Amino acid sequence: MIRIKSFIFAASFLAATSSISAQIKTRSYMDNGDKWGIIDENLKVVIPAEYLSAGEFTGKCANVEVAQNKWALVDINNKEIIRFTCDKLKPMKCGWCLMIGTDGKYSFVNEKGEYLVKDAVYASEFSQGLAGVTQGNYERIDYIKPDGTVAFSIDEAKGREFHNGLALVENIFESYGIIDKTGKFLTPTELRRTSYLGEGAFLTEDPENPYHYMIINKYGKILSPKNIVSATKVYNGISYLTLYGHKNFNSYAFNLKTRELSSKELFISNNSSKYMATFGKFPDGKTKFTLCDSSFNPLCDRDFEYFGDEVNDIFVFLDHGKNIYVNTKGKTFVAEKANYLMP
Repeated sequence: MIRIKSFIFAASFLAATSSISAQIKTRSYMDNGDKWGIIDENLKVVIPAEYLSAGEFTGKCANVEVAQNKWALVDINNKEIIRFTCDKLKPMKCGWCLMIGTDGKYSFVNEKGEYLVKDAVYASEFSQGLAGVTQGNYERIDYIKPDGTVAFSIDEAKGREFHNGLALVENIFESYGIIDKTGKFLTPTELRRTSYLGEGAFLTEDPENPYHYMIINKYGKILSPKNIVSATKVYNGISYLTLYGHKNFNSYAFNLKTRELSSKELFISNNSSKYMATFGKFPDGKTKFTLCDSSFNPLCDRDFEYFGDEVNDIFVFLDHGKNIYVNTKGKTFVAEKANYLMP
């Protein structure tokens, strides 16, 4: 049975948390063999690479894995605040970390060791002030606030995070519906394999053609072709689509407002339309990656052999056997001693 404890944090703690998180973006990085630490958006090492894995700073705490099934919250000085026995500890959001136990149960904990929810069968992370918590045998979702009170409940199996006032909910048949922040259904739970792209748009599988996708709005209206393989996040109304039937799985800019598909072929490796890791052939005949903005202006004065991933607008590329982290100002940080190459 889920136990929800209701209390309110001191206003000073919340103010301090929000001010710190507003000042810094961070991500994990690998160095020192196969150890993990945390760097900030200026590529400054915040937490040295000494952990089995690491997350990011959200407020005054960061989540790190200190040993197998042992996670901790550390402060900006890498001082351990509290340790938990669990399979996974997510970054703190709205004052709470989502913790997945070794038994697969979900709980919300804070840096004081207090529990908001304990032993749920499923829970989403807090987003836009709400988290979906599944009660019982996947019978009901309670969307709760950071003080533990229930905002609304839905008789479905799993509730996902909110983005721009919208969230996906899943039923026991693994079909999805879209709700708003009042719990009102904007579409029935009939969507298959659905994810949020941003700016009110969703990527969902064509029910008549498995593994072929299309973009819909929050009411389920189809906005795009139905032969999509993959789509980037939407930025300023643009998503870059990879389509079945087009050579080499190149990407094409799709304008969600005009519903026009560009004929220009691109190759984009990451899932963003704001900052893009593009792939192309250079004058020397080699194919390489570059980091560009939404207008395809280069952000970095060098190119790379491979693209790894992107977290909080901090990219990692591989070049000459090194993991190289790059920010959107074009600054680079080379992990000299990493023995595992990100891509």
